[in-house]
Amino acid sequence: MRIIDEINVKNLLKAKPEIEAEIEVIQAQLAFDDSFTDSLANDRVIRLEQQLRLIDSLYVLLSEDEKFIIQRHMIDGLDWPRVIKEYVDKWGIENEKSTRSFQIYQTKGLRKIANVINNRLGAEKFLSVLDERKSAL
Repeated sequence: MRIIDEINVKNLLKAKPEIEAEIEVIQAQLAFDDSFTDSLANDRVIRLEQQLRLIDSLYVLLSEDEKFIIQRHMIDGLDWPRVIKEYVDKWGIENEKSTRSFQIYQTKGLRKIANVINNRLGAEKFLSVLDERKSAL
């Protein structure tokens, strides 16, 4: 039985923009290329949309702080000073935190997701998304 760790969770969440891009490319091909196989492409889009829903469902487990930090730093790729500035802009200077605090929020959020997947949801369906992403590359 395989388990999910924080690195797997990080890779899973980071796969979301790639999956969204793949859906957009397939839909563009369907719109502009008559030789593109509709049935296979539609099946692929459905599978990718299912993966997106699976990934999006994980955000429910996170606190607002964890969600913000993971989205802005890990997914959007902002460096810590920019994340801190956006955080202060959103919640005020009185709520400013150190880079180390943000790193802890991120780690706790990833760990929380991994624990719920391993203990309640089952890792296989999530790991299959990662396996599929690796084989697509």
